[in-house]
Amino acid sequence: MTTSRTLLLLSLLQARREWSGHVLAERLAVSERTVRRDVDRLRQLGYHIHATMVRTAATDWRRARSCRP
Repeated sequence: MTTSRTLLLLSLLQARREWSGHVLAERLAVSERTVRRDVDRLRQLGYHIHATMVRTAATDWRRARSCRP
């Protein structure tokens, strides 16, 4: 995880309560898998990020929201 992407991810999560993994991936120009890994790393650093799986049409979307550490 790059420092600039970490800061951008944190600012996005603090700007809006919920994000889909797809939209976060587009904003960060990475894959949804990379977003999941980055969120896991932020959790390890003490950030409280809650994610749920939401089924829409035939696709599972991950929604994430963040609280300050």
